[in-house]
Amino acid sequence: KQWTKRIVFDDRDGLAFKYYPLGETRSIVVNKNNQFGQPVIEGTNVKASTIYSYHLGGESNAAIAELYNLTEPQVVDAIEYSKTAA
Repeated sequence: KQWTKRIVFDDRDGLAFKYYPLGETRSIVVNKNNQFGQPVIEGTNVKASTIYSYHLGGESNAAIAELYNLTEPQVVDAIEYSKTAA
């Protein structure tokens, strides 16, 4: 299946530990070690849902990126993921 290619397995125990719902080239990751497994922007603890809330509140992508020290593509990924996950 195509979605299984988005799962990263641990070399030591063979268990899944990361899932990239938009694919590995995008910044959203589900990792049990970050925010209790909620989707976050990789390399941060910023939840995709937090970014989406600001977006729904009318904030620009540039303002959100500056507020959380993110790139605009990371903000776009969070918004895209949140729209499809709803």
